[in-house]
Amino acid sequence: MDMTSVAIDAIYYYLNNPAIYTKEYIQENFNSAITILSKSLEEYYSINSAISIEKLGQEQVTYRNRTIQDLINTVKALLPAPILKGGVVFC
Repeated sequence: MDMTSVAIDAIYYYLNNPAIYTKEYIQENFNSAITILSKSLEEYYSINSAISIEKLGQEQVTYRNRTIQDLINTVKALLPAPILKGGVVFC
């Protein structure tokens, strides 16, 4: 799976403004965010989510419980503010 295209899609849907931020525009203008997010996504998908701690003898590795939204939050500072998604509010 190509994590660069997944990162571009995630940024595209996060920004929520296809009139200004096309996937091509994102690819050309947000290289740092794409690189950071794609590396984070590779790490995210390489870890078995069913395992939170691995232990071998004296050594132990603890995995953080991260979500895709957490990964996007790591690159928010490198991106413009998104257009908020509208919804229905019931009173």
